[in-house]
Amino acid sequence: MSEYGDKQFLGRADRLSAPHHIGFNQALDEAVASAADDPDWRVGETRAFSIGLVVEVVKTNPGWIGGYKMILTPTG
Repeated sequence: MSEYGDKQFLGRADRLSAPHHIGFNQALDEAVASAADDPDWRVGETRAFSIGLVVEVVKTNPGWIGGYKMILTPTG
């Protein structure tokens, strides 16, 4: 557990055509916005997060990326 608690902030993006960084960027933007909504996080205060990437793969023929997730976990 970090000094900021054990919260995790999730960002999601639905299925997108490649390039895949667009889905991860969208999920990261959503996760950061969610983390920044913390009322205990004062303006000017810096916090560190580890980032977890998750890809949802849907099995078809040959298969496609069904969604993206970015998980921010406070560190420190």
